[in-house]
Amino acid sequence: MCHLIFISTDCDDDFGAIVSDQLSFRAAEPNEAEVMRTVLQNRNLWQLESRFGGCSCHFRHLLGECTSEDFAEPVDWCPEDDDDCAATYAAYDFLAQIVGQGHNVDVLDTWNGELKDDIPDIQVSIGEVMRSKFRFFENTRFVLVE
Repeated sequence: MCHLIFISTDCDDDFGAIVSDQLSFRAAEPNEAEVMRTVLQNRNLWQLESRFGGCSCHFRHLLGECTSEDFAEPVDWCPEDDDDCAATYAAYDFLAQIVGQGHNVDVLDTWNGELKDDIPDIQVSIGEVMRSKFRFFENTRFVLVE
């Protein structure tokens, strides 16, 4: 069982060709795409994978119920892996670049690709959420804007 983060966008670039030591993308498989398209809105659908491939576990995640107030930097009393933070910052930089180019982007963090009922939507201004505070929210759809 793993986190799976899906990204949909109207950007037609081949995200699978991106070379990074922090992350990679793969096109969503047909069965995944069918399920994710019930929530995600854009034509191109990708899974964000950690540097180890296969899943999205090695990024920063906020688990359970959350609100837009839950973006926060790592804290000493709840240690986070430095490599997971670095991978999340790389994902943030990439998403900020795509949004900055004027593309529509939405993101969904799932547990094992399963959708919960009533997934909340949060509009996330990539210009207002600091890179150091960014993390993915489990079972929440982000609509990214500048």
